[in-house]
Amino acid sequence: MVWWLNEEFPSLNFRVERTGDERVALGRITESIDANSPILVSTNHARTAGHIILVIGYEPFSRAGGPHFICHDPYGKFHPRLGSRQYGRRRFEGGYSIGTGEHGPGQSVLYDIQGIRRIRADKHSPGVFFMIAATLSIPRA
Repeated sequence: MVWWLNEEFPSLNFRVERTGDERVALGRITESIDANSPILVSTNHARTAGHIILVIGYEPFSRAGGPHFICHDPYGKFHPRLGSRQYGRRRFEGGYSIGTGEHGPGQSVLYDIQGIRRIRADKHSPGVFFMIAATLSIPRA
């Protein structure tokens, strides 16, 4: 995916970052958002091996004590805590928002740290944060 992003958007330099340290991930995500650059996050949970969401903002403090992340989620309410039941063939129905003005339930959802971490307890990197961030490419002379 990073290769494709770099090919399609040559003015940006995309890179994958991986960490098991929550503080490092929080710092990287907030740093990217503060620089006006959304960040892709690969996540999973008990019902799926993998999923990608786009983090576009954050609320540093919440009633629960931790930060909440404002995300665009192409499957809609992906995380079980948000009540989605669409994890099979129908998961795409109403789950996306596109540039033509169509809005789905996955636009600007709030996820806590568990919603953006890979939490599935199997070979798919439990407890790890996978992030794809972009910076401006410096033109070569």
